[in-house]
Amino acid sequence: MDGRLDVDGVAGIGSLTVAGVSTFSNNIDVNGNADISGQLDVGGQIFADNNITITKGIPTLHFVDTNANDFQIRVNNSLFTIRD
Repeated sequence: MDGRLDVDGVAGIGSLTVAGVSTFSNNIDVNGNADISGQLDVGGQIFADNNITITKGIPTLHFVDTNANDFQIRVNNSLFTIRD
């Protein structure tokens, strides 16, 4: 085997470990949890059928506008702030 696995159709794989870059030409359907410890870059939209939760010591949501001022929503020690 030359180090490649090419599957056309369905493959019943109990456990899969991928090291390196993986390219998908269609949708990826995750029916469980997806744990991403690095950075997630999304070129399109993100849709959520449920709540979006940010858990951190000081959870912060940044709205970065490439053409104007940026905005930030933060909770720190029970203090809720919105900054522009």
